[in-house]
Amino acid sequence: MADSNDPARRVQAILDALARSLLEATDEEIAGDLKAIEAEPVKVDEQMKFSIDGAIDSFYRAKWEALRQERQHRINGYAKCVEAVPTSPEQCRALLTEVLASNAALKSSITAQFRELEDLGRLSDADVTGVVRNLVAPEFIKVKHAGSE
Repeated sequence: MADSNDPARRVQAILDALARSLLEATDEEIAGDLKAIEAEPVKVDEQMKFSIDGAIDSFYRAKWEALRQERQHRINGYAKCVEAVPTSPEQCRALLTEVLASNAALKSSITAQFRELEDLGRLSDADVTGVVRNLVAPEFIKVKHAGSE
């Protein structure tokens, strides 16, 4: 069942009802209604366009803000994970060895500077640290950071 409180659905319902009303009315009925309220058709048209544009702008601005907040939340989460990556190359090497030992499919799918990760001992400290940092982003490696359980 659709959520009747969904703003997108409410706006669409209003626009659909307005369109049906205008399509069902004759030109004479619309002109009569405008005359009855002493409105100028051009001004009414401008007001309708302004109102509809404002509603659409508000709707998409709210969507944009929600997406911006979600993106910032993800960036903050990634930054916390990267901060929690071990600082010493030895710790990174141990973490990477542990992760690759428990996930064979991951080992065969990643490379360090286009080299297979067959022997972690042959990788430079910078390569090992870089691989660990890159694997934190898609959450192949789970690291504990401040505030996590």
